[in-house]
Parts: sequence; structure tokens; C-alpha cells
Amino acid sequence: MLRLDTLRQHAAHKKLSSCYLFFGEEEHLKSQMVRSLAVAFLGSDPPGSGLEVLYGSETDGGQIVDRAMSLGMFAQRTMLVVREADALSAKSRAAVAGYLAAPNPDACLVLTTVKPDARSALVRQFDPVASVVNFKPMTEPEAADWARAEASRRGLRLTAEAAQSLVARAGTDLGVLDGELAKLAVHAGGAAIGAGEVRALAGSNLQYGDYELADAVSRGQRRESLAIYQTMISAGEDPVRILASICSGMLRLWKVASAPGDPAAVARSTGIHEYAVRQLLPAARRRTRAEYADALGRIYRAECRLKSGRGEPAALVQRLIHHLTTQSLRKA
Repeated sequence: MLRLDTLRQHAAHKKLSSCYLFFGEEEHLKSQMVRSLAVAFLGSDPPGSGLEVLYGSETDGGQIVDRAMSLGMFAQRTMLVVREADALSAKSRAAVAGYLAAPNPDACLVLTTVKPDARSALVRQFDPVASVVNFKPMTEPEAADWARAEASRRGLRLTAEAAQSLVARAGTDLGVLDGELAKLAVHAGGAAIGAGEVRALAGSNLQYGDYELADAVSRGQRRESLAIYQTMISAGEDPVRILASICSGMLRLWKVASAPGDPAAVARSTGIHEYAVRQLLPAARRRTRAEYADALGRIYRAECRLKSGRGEPAALVQRLIHHLTTQSLRKA
């Protein structure tokens, strides 16, 4: 498998393969890498007319091969990106596999998909060492590092705590993080961005409410938890989705509580950023194993009731929040 940092080096030195297979769930990073390859291969920024994008659900293998073998009227090189490559028919995949055996040296073909079929002749035709890249979802530490690097590229100064706070609120999807960085850039005015600024400015997306609620529940802050919940319900949030965020937060606490060692060791074993671990540890270790089992059991039963239509959804989740915060307060 070709490492992403190695591919970046290849792009920087303009030493590219004729064909690539990009797979995985991190679409924003795929798009960034496609652009970097296009700039390196075509020699212009923006890439211009030499770049063409097709979709596997809307084209066939014959068209892909024809496009890859022919150049535009004014282009000396061409870069062809085929998104949704998994949607190609068996006949189309065979045609593209045949092209890969003898590709046009003046063309760069990039196929993108989420989960390729490793058994297909098309996938096997790619050299896994030189041209197959896995764009897997980032861990929290990786996403925080990416956010700081991207902020620096935009001329922003994002502290480590601010980056982790942003990831905790927005998640690890780089497309979402990119949008939040754009908002921060508008308001920062050249000043350093700390965790306080992130809390103030990154609050308009839905996950912010999720994060604040899960955080308040984890700390046993019953009054604050219920107030946040009522605000979310009044804003039209779905109780089922809110329950999912509470479950995610409780599982996160349980992972931190169960991992042995100091914060650095817990961060390594759980894949959670050390800054977040330090924030979570006091609340995480206030519950016993039995209390975690009870809490997760109650969450599961509440989910079953919601999905089976037994009980009023908003009231069910409210009662659950009341119990979870009362439970943690017993050990405060």
C-alpha cells in the first residue's frame, strides 16, 4: 500500500504513476490529493482544461479508455478522475483493466471508491505498492494535527487545545473541519485561536450541541444537561439522534476509564487525543464498571423503546439523562 505522505513526496517531485486507485471513507482528503496530483502532473494551478472528472455510475469502460488515450485540443497531458469506480459494470472494469496493462504515458488515471472489490481483475491490476492509497478516517489525534496544519496553511494560529476542542465538537470528518476552519478564519483577524474561541465560534453545527450534552452528562451536571437537551429538542433535534450521541459519549468515557496508565498511555491505547483524555479522566473514573454496565444497558433499552414506538421519545431520553447524571453524582 502506498503511504499518503509518500504520495505527497511523489507529487512534490512530480514523479507520478500513470494510474492510481484511491479508496476509503475520507472524501475531503481524496479531493485534496486529486488536486495536488493534477497540479503536479499538468503543471498548472488551477489545473485547467487538462483535468476531467467522470462518474462510474454515468459512464462505461470504453469511454474511460477513449478519454485516457486522447488529449484535449490544447492539452499536452490529461488527468482523468473516475469517481464511484465501484459502480462500473463488469464489462467496463475489464476494459479499464486492459488499459492499465499499457497506459498512456501522457495521461494520469485516478479511480476513487469507498470499498474496492479486492477480487476483481481491475483492482488486482493496480500495483499496491506504487498506486493504491487508503484514505481511511482519521483518528482524533490525526484530525487535530491536520486541523493545525491546515490552519497554518491558511495563516491561522490554532493552539493544540483549540484543535482538539474543534475535533471534539465537529468530529474527524475533514470536510466538516475544513468548514469550521473557514468560519474561524473569518473571525480570527490574525489573532491566535484558543479553545475558548473554538467554543464561541464553532457552535453553529449540530455536533456542537451533541458534544456539549455528552460532556455535561459525563460530568454529572444534571441541570445543565437537561437545559441543553431542552434547547436541542426545541430546535427540532431528533431524540433518536441525541440518544446516539449520548451513547457515543458514554462509550468514550468507558474506554478512557478502562485503559490503564497515565494520560499519555491512555491516549496511545484508545486513539483519543491526550488533551481530550486529560479532560475526560476525572469524570471517566467516577463511575465503576457496574455503573458503566448499568448506564449502557439503560441507553440500549431506551433505544429499543424509541425504535419500537413504546413511549414518547423526548420524555424517554429526558428520563435517561436524569438517571445518568444522578448516577455519576453519587460518586462526586
